[in-house]
Amino acid sequence: MPQKIINALLYGTNREIDFSFSKSNGESYEFTREFEGMVNWYERRYRETDSKEIKDWIENNFMIQKNMSNL
Repeated sequence: MPQKIINALLYGTNREIDFSFSKSNGESYEFTREFEGMVNWYERRYRETDSKEIKDWIENNFMIQKNMSNL
């Protein structure tokens, strides 16, 4: 996969993208909007939630703790 696509998936886009998808029941949807990217989505979700369970899940699956005193 090209690095440009990987960066867009991780960090989003500065332009609107056309999305379309179909459900298993035959319904289909189309819309256009910016894509915020997975990293940005998880960071925003972490900041905005009041749920300890969601915060714990994001911390355990997507965050790395670093000891800054060794730098």
